[in-house]
Amino acid sequence: MTTDPKTALTNAERWFRSRLPGNMVDPGSRLPSGMSVRQDRDTQVDAEARFLERDANIRDHNQHLSPSVLFSNLLSIVYPSIAGYGPEHGKNTSQLSVYCAAVEGLTDVTETETLKAAGLLHDLGRAMPAGENDRDCAARSAEKADKAIRSDPSGSGQRALREAVCRLIAQHSLDRKVPPQEPLARALWDADLLEEARHMPNTARGRTFVVEAYARLLSPWAQKKTVQHRWLKKYGWDIAKWGL
Repeated sequence: MTTDPKTALTNAERWFRSRLPGNMVDPGSRLPSGMSVRQDRDTQVDAEARFLERDANIRDHNQHLSPSVLFSNLLSIVYPSIAGYGPEHGKNTSQLSVYCAAVEGLTDVTETETLKAAGLLHDLGRAMPAGENDRDCAARSAEKADKAIRSDPSGSGQRALREAVCRLIAQHSLDRKVPPQEPLARALWDADLLEEARHMPNTARGRTFVVEAYARLLSPWAQKKTVQHRWLKKYGWDIAKWGL
């Protein structure tokens, strides 16, 4: 089922807006009391990114905000005890992956569920802190993801979906020199790169992380400064101070 681009406000869009600080007002709306002309202009720029989904006429997929069909209890997932690689990163990458895919028109139920689970589980095998070369992370994470899905009553019988999720995780690595070409892998790649903003905000080392990561974003939507700035603000970055 496709959504009328003139009236659609997808669940993906609602989720993305809910994760960001501040209010985003549609262009042409009344200037709220106390808002400066500059703030109003910035608001209109923000809205440009928000309307990309309507322009692309992506399908309405109500399952976007639902838990993964592979897990009856997300609390059963055991995440690594390494700063920045816990359940919050898994949840953000999961839903942001689905959002990145939706912008590109990938809203098939199987595609969505594959990305949901892959995002949730993609760093289960992380053994090193951010910035350290964790060469086997993808392989370990795929192995742990396989076990996690098999052990859950909801996922144990879904072999095809489980294998698709594990394949996607196995090929996921931000250390690779050549970006992935497969559409779902590219969505996971962009989501994970946008999430690099979580590491050491407002520090010189954190800025290096962000600059290097955002230079490797693939989709035109993820490359937009308005999108990047909103995600940076989510993690408390002072964008002007750090020249981002």
